[in-house]
Amino acid sequence: MLKYKCVLSGKELHFLDERNTSKMCSGCGNVQAMPLWKRTYCCVECGLVMDRDENSAHNILARFFARREPHAQARSECGVLHATQSGVEVKEASCEGQVQQLNLFERA
Repeated sequence: MLKYKCVLSGKELHFLDERNTSKMCSGCGNVQAMPLWKRTYCCVECGLVMDRDENSAHNILARFFARREPHAQARSECGVLHATQSGVEVKEASCEGQVQQLNLFERA
């Protein structure tokens, strides 16, 4: 149904793996157990405290910007976001489009 609606409205649909997005700290990338009943994410490594859904949304946004797709390779030459073993690392931007992405990432 989502594909159909996106085609009708001229939008792109992107599927991302949401695995561990609520278990991974959006600040430092630490992964820890997060039972469903626990609604507040508290990182034992960096001390980040936020709603688990907000933390997950930050991680999903970072994965979206860091995705490796054929049409995204030319834009990623500026190097705003780089995937690391623990998550995503933010670097300086040199292209106008990447500056906009960096600003979105920092506000998130």
